[in-house]
Amino acid sequence: MRNLFLVLALFSIAACSTGGSQSTQADQSTQVDLAAYKAFGEKAGIKKIVDDMFVVILKDPRIKTFFAETDNEYIKQQLTDQFCDQLNGPCEYTGVDMKSSHVGLNIGRQHFNALVEALRISMDQNNVPFRMQNQLLVKLAPMHKDIIEE
Repeated sequence: MRNLFLVLALFSIAACSTGGSQSTQADQSTQVDLAAYKAFGEKAGIKKIVDDMFVVILKDPRIKTFFAETDNEYIKQQLTDQFCDQLNGPCEYTGVDMKSSHVGLNIGRQHFNALVEALRISMDQNNVPFRMQNQLLVKLAPMHKDIIEE
C-alpha cells in the first residue's frame, strides 16, 4: 500500500511541477528520460529486471496464481518492451491496452501492490537508483485504474 501511495504522490508532484521555458523543460525531460533508460541498463538491463521480477512474482502467494497458466515468456517480453518504451528507449510497446488485457482477472489493489513490490525488489537487486525507479513508477502508476477491478 505504501508503494502505491508513494507512486501516486510522485505522479501528483510531477504533474504539478512548473518553471522554466517550454523548450528547456522538453530538453530536460528528454535528458532525464534517457538518463533513466541508461540507469536501467538499457534494454538488456530492463530485460534482466523483468526476469528477476518474475522470480519474485512466482514465489509470492498473493499473485503467483495469476501467472500459473499464462505464457510468462510472452508477458516478460511485453513488459520489457513496455518499460523500455516508458523510459524513452528505442522500443515500442505494441501490446494490448491494460484494460483489455486485465479484464475479468479480478485484480484487486492488494494484487497490484504486490506486483509493484516485486518490481521494486528487482530494481533494487539490479542497483537502479531510487530516483530513476520512481521515474518509471510515475509513468506506470496511472495504469492502476485500468488494471484494478475490485
